[in-house]
Amino acid sequence: MTQSSIEFQMRCSASEALQRIIDETAREGLPYLEPTRPRYREFLSRVSGNRFRIWKWSTRGRGRRNQLVPMLRGDVRDTGGGSELLARFVLHPFAKIWPPLATIIFLGIAATVWFQSSDLKGKLFAGFSLLFACFLGFSALSGRGREQEEAQIAQFVEKLFRDVRR
Repeated sequence: MTQSSIEFQMRCSASEALQRIIDETAREGLPYLEPTRPRYREFLSRVSGNRFRIWKWSTRGRGRRNQLVPMLRGDVRDTGGGSELLARFVLHPFAKIWPPLATIIFLGIAATVWFQSSDLKGKLFAGFSLLFACFLGFSALSGRGREQEEAQIAQFVEKLFRDVRR
């Protein structure tokens, strides 16, 4: 079961909490893209004002497993005598766009080839494209693997703020 949000109080200021995130993660390159430099940290982040997002470096197997890349998006606000972290898990924007787009593309290929082809090879290729489109659609809806990455991000955040949590 996925953990949809994280919320806790801390004994440090919001700026100190955000600095901890910066210090323990690598910076995103362009928005939502991984930088090309060596991977010296397990997680990427972007901090802007009191808002942040944290996500994991890609793994070689992720593309084969699924394309659903979870991100922890939230903010840290000062409260009386400390701060409060409120965050929730969302999908990486590309993970929302690519699976449906790829499914539509392969459905279009299948339909075009099916209606334009008169031989068995064309019909087989159209059938293969249709099966692949169905596979993409089902894998996008399944969410397999997302729970594991969300748990890893949640553990990272818990560990990062363990000594200052109330």
